[in-house]
Amino acid sequence: MTAPCGHKGFMSKSSKASEKRSKKIVSEVLNMPKYKDFTSDRYYETNSLYNTTLSVTEKTKKPTLSEPDFGLIKYKGKPVAIGDNKWQDSHKNVVERCNLYIADAMKMGIDLKNVLLIFDGPAFVPNEDGNYRGSSGKQIVRSRHYNTALINPTSEEIRIEFQNILDRIIEKENQ
Repeated sequence: MTAPCGHKGFMSKSSKASEKRSKKIVSEVLNMPKYKDFTSDRYYETNSLYNTTLSVTEKTKKPTLSEPDFGLIKYKGKPVAIGDNKWQDSHKNVVERCNLYIADAMKMGIDLKNVLLIFDGPAFVPNEDGNYRGSSGKQIVRSRHYNTALINPTSEEIRIEFQNILDRIIEKENQ
């Protein structure tokens, strides 16, 4: 559910807990000595990325900011990864925001496998045949093909996959 226009956004307790867990793991990994050359910017300005002035906030009319849950990950100052945690309990209009980060990653030249998307919650539980329903299923198919997508992962799975992304970046950038 989205907040009405003009109201501050809100999340369910389950969504907050899911996001908090993922952010904590990403932060712990980024603080490991092995990953000292990585930083995470909490947000970036959408208009600057696309060289436009079209997107502004409703109230202040200032340029909008994109705020992926894990930030814009940089390696030695170069954008190399983006990550977002999506917790949803409904299959309707699910996870549309993650596609904004995929488009931004393409614009920044970030390898799409370095877009970490965590899909968490009842909307991402497969049916008895192992299939995902509705828009959840359509997004999972696309994200598994193009990105690094984890569905209802454990904390350890998040940690391992994020470290795999960072290790892949280090290897590529140091060739």
